[in-house]
Amino acid sequence: MRCAFIVNNPGEGRMHLQGALNIAKAIGGFHKLDELGLEAALLWDIHLACLTGQKPTISDDEVAYVVEKMLPQVPEWLEDSRLRFENLLGASLISDDNSDVCGALRRLFIATELLNSYSIRKEDNINETLVIRTLFAGHKLSHCDPTTNSPNIAAEHNIRMLESMRLTGMLVIFTTHLKATRKKDLFEELSKSLEVQLRSSAPALETCWGQYLEIMMWIFFVGAHGSPNVRRILWFIENIHRGAHILGINNWMQARIILKRFPYITKEFDKAFEDTWNSSHLGALKQTSI
Repeated sequence: MRCAFIVNNPGEGRMHLQGALNIAKAIGGFHKLDELGLEAALLWDIHLACLTGQKPTISDDEVAYVVEKMLPQVPEWLEDSRLRFENLLGASLISDDNSDVCGALRRLFIATELLNSYSIRKEDNINETLVIRTLFAGHKLSHCDPTTNSPNIAAEHNIRMLESMRLTGMLVIFTTHLKATRKKDLFEELSKSLEVQLRSSAPALETCWGQYLEIMMWIFFVGAHGSPNVRRILWFIENIHRGAHILGINNWMQARIILKRFPYITKEFDKAFEDTWNSSHLGALKQTSI
């Protein structure tokens, strides 16, 4: 399927994808796809799910069965990083997550850490299984519909937090996946939804700032990087400045330490996020000089 056709006709794109999956099923099933075939199927499934606002065509169980058999085990050296990441999410958020957004983000974090490690050793030759691991996390995120285990209405801020994290994870994936696709429409859809989610309830947003400050910094940096809308970028940057002030950080390297605790592609984000930080810092200087 051509990128332009899919972007301009996502509904028909889903029909074509379903047809391709039917053919795969007729010749032995989804699990018979090779790595490149599986990568393409996952990529377009989450791509089209985002553009149409629907769940992916391929079932979560079917993808999980195939991918888990294909992917190598997570190396032991990542275990400490994974545990630190889970601690950042907070026990209350994880236990309140009835849709497993946190579980999908944990998969994405592992995938990005492996990508960072691999790119150090083989700059321009990324292992296909690492790409599939990243897209698998995206497929899981696309299936999530944030809900809470808590009957308490006060848990609204957790639902908004989970949805904001889910959208941010999708932005990370679409920003960094390694195939040349037209992404502007995806970025617009995701970043707009992220802004709406964050703006829709001032009390919930303030609660999130109070409870999940470092997560909020990651969300706003990724949002600023992924948005094609200048007004929206400026709003994200304003919030980055706010978060930096609360955290007491005043230089990029301090901010980077925090951001790298979350799903973060070093090669993709370092320069872009530093520029975003500098924009935030310069904006603050201009305000103080007025």
